[in-house]
This record gives sequence, structure tokens and C-alpha cells, in this order.
Amino acid sequence: PIDFRATGIMALRDACTIYYTLFFFIAYQLGQDDKVQRLAPVILIAMALPGMLLDFMLFAVPDIKGPLYSLTVRGNPLFLNHYDAIHPAAFGVALFFATKATHRQGINIFYFLAMFAVIAYLLGIGRGANYVAFAVMCVFLLVARQIHLLVGMAGGVIFLVCALLVLIEVNPSTGRQRLRQINDQIEVLVDPSKISGGKTTDADTADWRLQWWKKITRDVNATNPIFGLGFGYDIATDFHRQFFRTMTVDPDVARTRGAHNAFFTVLARMGWLGALFFVAVVIVQLTYFWRAAIAFRYGRIPPSQAFFWGSNLCAFVITFFQYAWEASYSAIPAWTCMGFSFAYLDKLRAESMHLRFSGSAGQSFG
Repeated sequence: PIDFRATGIMALRDACTIYYTLFFFIAYQLGQDDKVQRLAPVILIAMALPGMLLDFMLFAVPDIKGPLYSLTVRGNPLFLNHYDAIHPAAFGVALFFATKATHRQGINIFYFLAMFAVIAYLLGIGRGANYVAFAVMCVFLLVARQIHLLVGMAGGVIFLVCALLVLIEVNPSTGRQRLRQINDQIEVLVDPSKISGGKTTDADTADWRLQWWKKITRDVNATNPIFGLGFGYDIATDFHRQFFRTMTVDPDVARTRGAHNAFFTVLARMGWLGALFFVAVVIVQLTYFWRAAIAFRYGRIPPSQAFFWGSNLCAFVITFFQYAWEASYSAIPAWTCMGFSFAYLDKLRAESMHLRFSGSAGQSFG
């Protein structure tokens, strides 16, 4: 109410993003049912595949952007989603294929090849968040002691390298450009200060984000460290004007209100008190990631649940690089996948405790 008096409808807009979390509670409740847990991943994977294909075409097929945008407008059967929604789903599909390849006796070559292709597609796009998500997934599999799946992920990298070599031979200019973009993204992740200068190309937005987050922290500490700047205040445009040293900025950039990092967005609007609540949410997520890795280690995560955890890992990473938790296209699928997967783990724990209790009770009775 206080912020609404100052900033009007924008305060409501910012505050209403809380409704995305309702999808978590709905999915968590539905996830208590075994039939839903079997059907939900199948439906979500089927929904993700067309979006992955469209996203791949957008980056791989020359001059298709215009026609593809005109064919996928709202209301048509095909919808070209944002990559912050498609790429977490793609990581989920990759982990699904990987676990499916080794779930039963023997090795299923088809699923391994499908996983190679998806990993190559995700890494070949040249997006820094995907490289971080890939590294996090490898750590997750290492904790889960799924060494054979780690080898499979490495196969995806080799597949990408082979594809790039073929592309360089067939189309040298496009191949070298793609290779340069991948190299730039990896370089800027290792050292963000290498590429700067106030532009917003794919390779130098790390420096742009770091500057933004520093300014948010300074503004909050100077203005209202406990409760923050409030809802509805634009925490982007002034920064852009200073960073780019001009009153005229790219319209797409000027419309960007979030800090491309959920923690700093919360810090800006709700201060360090809100940031503490956000950290609590992150700790809960990390706890469930650990539990999932242990369940994975003991073979209690089927391929369908592997889809959810691949998606969860990538969505978690993107939260700290993008505008993900304030955009419906990425926040809703992220909270939904979290709801189903957390419910599955909690059911496993409840069943395990019930069996343990029943066993100890039976021994005492005997």
C-alpha cells in the first residue's frame, strides 16, 4: 500500500509476480498422486520438444528469424518461447535421455545419441548461463556418483566439437563466427573484465550486469538498507543512462526493469530483510538438490524425475543471470517443475520412514 501511493500500478505489477509461486503449491499438491507423477513429465517433455526444435532452427537456419516470428505469433498452434523457458526444459530432456539410456539392462544407443544432440545444441548456442548450468549438472551427477552419465555428457561436448568442425568446412564464415561466440562467452565467464565498454552484445553483458548489481547495492545501502527501495520503482533506466552515457538507449534495454538476477531484484525492492528471505528459499532449494543427488545415487530417481531435476538445475542457475523469476514464460515452468519434484522426494522420504518404523515395530513386537 505504501509503494502503491508512490508508484501506482507498477507497484502492483511487481508485487503480483508472487502469483507464480502458486504454481509450485498446485504442482506439489498434484504431485502427491502417483498417476500425476507418471503423466506430468510425459506431457511436459512432449510440450518442450516443439519449442526446442523452433529454438534450434532460430539459431541454426540462416534468415529464418522473420518467417519464424510471423508463423509463431500468439494464437497459432506453434509458439516460439523465450530461451529462459526452453533451455531449462532442454536440460531436463538431456538428463531424461541420459538416464533412459542406462535405466534398464544394457545401453540404449538411441537415447545416448539423442542426449548428445541436445547437449551439443544447448552448448552450441553460445549462451553463458547454459555453460554454468552444464557445469552445475556435472557437479550434481558427480555427487550422485553417476560417472557413466558424466561420460555421456562429455560425449555431447565431443559431438558439438565434431559438428563445429564440419560447419567450418561447409561454411567457414558461419562456423568461425559460432566458434568465436562460444569462446567469447567462456572467456567472459572466466574473467568478466575482459570484455566491457557499455555494449549489450552476447559476449559482454557480464560486465554490464556486474555494474548494475553494484549500483543496486550502493543505492539500497544509501537509501533504505533494511526495507529497500520499494515495489514499482524502476531499477533499470537510470542505470542504463549512466552506464551507456546517453539519454537515448536501446528500447529493448530501456524496457528492462529487473536486474537480471533474482537476488538483486529482491534486494532492490525489499532490502536486506527481503534478501534474507530469498537466501532461505535458496537454502531450501539446495537442500532438495542434495537429497535428489543422494536419491539418484541409490537408483530412486527414474528418468521421468530426472527430467524435472535437469530442468530445476538449469532454472536455478538462470535465476542468477536473467530476468527469470519475474517473467511468466520462465517462472511458471520453473516453479511447476520444482513442485512436482519436491513432492516426489517428500513421498520417498515418507515411505522410507514408514517402512523403517514398521520394521522396527515388527522387530519389537516379535
